[in-house]
Amino acid sequence: MLHEEPNKSTYLERLEGYAEVLLNLKEVGSKDAIMIVSNSGRNAVVVEMAIKARELGASVIVMTSMSHSSKVSSRHPSGKRLFELADVILDNGAETGDAAFFVEGLETPTGPTSSFAGIALAQTLLVTILNELVEAGFEPPVFKSSNLDGADAYNDQLFKTYVK
Repeated sequence: MLHEEPNKSTYLERLEGYAEVLLNLKEVGSKDAIMIVSNSGRNAVVVEMAIKARELGASVIVMTSMSHSSKVSSRHPSGKRLFELADVILDNGAETGDAAFFVEGLETPTGPTSSFAGIALAQTLLVTILNELVEAGFEPPVFKSSNLDGADAYNDQLFKTYVK
């Protein structure tokens, strides 16, 4: 959220106790899986989120950069990094610091890769899960593009059924 205040998200991701507040907004339990995304996997909120989700019985899927996360220490009192608390790890392959490109004359590397790698990983996971559900005989509720004829009525019914 760098468009609001450049360092706001930096301070929030290190704020102990914030993850529990976020988890309290939803009913998370043993039938749930939660995906936590953090390139470094070292800050308090994501580590706390994984710890609390596991305490609630949820499965924890982590998307992180193993290159980055394995080279840094935790900023959470437990000393754990996010990948150490995962049931499933999706490695986004990002370089340490999420900067893969060097501009001649510029000391600081730039060009994060985690965002497009993360999108590809998340969409692949979604399609894989949907395929497995259908193969198991379950028809999962999937929203249709709102720009297809008849989609609004279909999507409205899904909202009425599943969104509380």
